[in-house]
Amino acid sequence: MEIDWTQFRQVAQMSVDASGRMTFEVTDPEAAKLEQALYVWQSHSGQILRFGTTKSPVSSRLRQYPNHINRRLVGQKSPTPEWEAKAWVDYANKGPVVALVHQPPQINSVIGPIRPYLDLERELIAAFKPPLNRSHR
Repeated sequence: MEIDWTQFRQVAQMSVDASGRMTFEVTDPEAAKLEQALYVWQSHSGQILRFGTTKSPVSSRLRQYPNHINRRLVGQKSPTPEWEAKAWVDYANKGPVVALVHQPPQINSVIGPIRPYLDLERELIAAFKPPLNRSHR
């Protein structure tokens, strides 16, 4: 499966600060407002790390990643498993981890216009099996 990367926009990035905590930065405020969208986290070298979707503005969803990672790393309750939090930090220690976003066009269906962002996520996870997507395990 080939991905047309020209349809994605860089929206944010995560890095590790001097204290070892993950930090988050929005790089495209307009793209950060997109809803019903597919996003992908990539390593500094371009490796696909995780696909995800959001019904809300994408920046709201992406901001949760460093919070969940940092909470897990200090032993607090978090939906992110410890192995995954450590993996995020390992990738980010090599350079910023970048989030790209794509909002698929609406299509007309029998129930009205919809955006097939969930279908795209499912297909991409199945095809690429990114290391930080737990849903394909």
